[in-house]
Amino acid sequence: MTTGFDALPDLERRPPAAPLPDLALDIAYQAPKRAISRVLLCASGTADTGYDSIDAIENDHIGTLNLKDVGIHVYINRHGDIEWGRSLERAPEFPHSAAADDLVILMHGHENSLEISALNSLRALLPVINAIHGNALIFEGLPKHHARLGIGRDGRLIEVALQAPPEL
Repeated sequence: MTTGFDALPDLERRPPAAPLPDLALDIAYQAPKRAISRVLLCASGTADTGYDSIDAIENDHIGTLNLKDVGIHVYINRHGDIEWGRSLERAPEFPHSAAADDLVILMHGHENSLEISALNSLRALLPVINAIHGNALIFEGLPKHHARLGIGRDGRLIEVALQAPPEL
């Protein structure tokens, strides 16, 4: 498994003006009626392949965290598949300080070893969600990947700078 910047496919090295290819199929996102001001990006913290679906996340949230259902809105598995979880109309229930106006996206794996396919799907999804919310969202979490995802220091999406991020 290669996760370093040098392993990024050629599409990652295009000039910033190049449009992002449609990496995630069928990104069907419709803004909920509740206000959303922040997108919280989280890693599951496990590379366990049994934890690689929204159903597994829901079972864990119900069985381990004693929630009534899955607490996250979006799950991106290690293959880059986007799965929808908790209704976007409902505030998240997440142990990492999610607020009522958050949308929570959980990625499979540890922050230091997220798969390129999963990061590419997230990179395709963020501008879609941001545009539907008037380009006014703040993005937090997964700080080691902000340069790759096009998240500026203020938490806003910027034109993706495709230079190599600083060595970690």
